[in-house]
Amino acid sequence: MVSKSGPEADADESVGSDVGVESVSPFADVDFNLAIDLLAPTIEQSGRRLTPRQRRRLTSLLRATLEELDARGYEGFGMRDLAPTGVATATIYRFFESREFLIFRATGAWFDWTAQRSLPPSGHGDFRSSSIYQFEHLTSHWAAHPHLVEAWVRASSSDDALVRRLQRTPALSPLAAADWAGMAEFDSDYAERLRSMIQVHAIGGMVQWVHGVRSLEELRDDFDSLLSLVFDPVLLSGETS
Repeated sequence: MVSKSGPEADADESVGSDVGVESVSPFADVDFNLAIDLLAPTIEQSGRRLTPRQRRRLTSLLRATLEELDARGYEGFGMRDLAPTGVATATIYRFFESREFLIFRATGAWFDWTAQRSLPPSGHGDFRSSSIYQFEHLTSHWAAHPHLVEAWVRASSSDDALVRRLQRTPALSPLAAADWAGMAEFDSDYAERLRSMIQVHAIGGMVQWVHGVRSLEELRDDFDSLLSLVFDPVLLSGETS
């Protein structure tokens, strides 16, 4: 029986701005600086520093990782698929140490990039309407690149020690660096709690979608319901009374 939810059911969704000119990588604009900066302390312990040339090659490597994952999926991807970048497999392992760690960092950068690309236009509306707009566009990116979403879920649930270590750093979780439109209308403490709640909901929904438990439309309805609860007038009046 064909599942009614999950990536296959939502395969027809797309993000128009993600469709580039032929031969131009759809991930050409992804910012990998944070992923590369995480490697710097380890490199510097050996008395070396990352050179500009090394940073460019690592950027090409991370971008190629996304391209290969997007085309082959998690199970079909291997380090040898990165040979066209000109970086030797042994060198890749020297920087990233494991396949799962490489996947986790590359897809994490992509998630932050999609969140920024999903921001509503200036003046779109209040926090609630802007957040709904952003979540709808964010999940459209998931539908356009389901292999990347699955790859992050699979890598993050692995027993890889490096991935586990990074997961203990909240700032490095997917979407942690994402800006949510309209946050400025709240005080900093409440905005941070709200950001964390949205992040937990988005990641939980992502896992459910990958496993075919929920469709994107159901996730969007859930998100709307979540915001309705957060901004329920009765609850808000109870908090301020």
